[in-house]
Amino acid sequence: MSSLHLHIGQTLTVTTERDGLPYAVPGQIRSVHPLQVVTNECLELTPGQSVMLIQHEGFDLHRGVGRVVENGRAGTRTAFELDEVQWTSSNRRRSERRFVNLPVVIRAVSDDDDVAHMEGVMGRFADLSETGGWIDAANVLPEGTLAVWSADIHGSRVRGLSLVARSREGGMGLEFIEFFGGSYGALKSYLESEAA
Repeated sequence: MSSLHLHIGQTLTVTTERDGLPYAVPGQIRSVHPLQVVTNECLELTPGQSVMLIQHEGFDLHRGVGRVVENGRAGTRTAFELDEVQWTSSNRRRSERRFVNLPVVIRAVSDDDDVAHMEGVMGRFADLSETGGWIDAANVLPEGTLAVWSADIHGSRVRGLSLVARSREGGMGLEFIEFFGGSYGALKSYLESEAA
């Protein structure tokens, strides 16, 4: 797994909340020390608010969480500085994938003409691992979309936050970012039972 190398001008995904739902926009690093990021969207950020940054390098996914120290807006652009960001890294292909046929629902917030609305997509996981999966679906979300997915596994609702890593006609690949409640354990048990 590669280590994280941040530099001025580097793009990453800025994740925060809008109306209580996860919301992601592209951002660009303006300064590394202290870490300052600028987006082309007007974000409602307040000092102390938690922000997640997601950065990809090949199969490696780097996730950083920090709190807003300062922020400012100019037109539709938002610039903000984060305190000491705690980074974690994972390799998206570190887990063995299992071929499955599991119904899944994906929900994402989209923003068209400054109006936020929820998009829902139904599909089936065709392959699945602890770090992501491929979904066969008639409707797909664009690459880079932050989405919440949910599936029923052995009678348990399994849910998590994900990023659409690949998207093409007929399907999309999700990278799992975070799991809700006991969802990680339920998913891991399910994958172990599928391997047996």
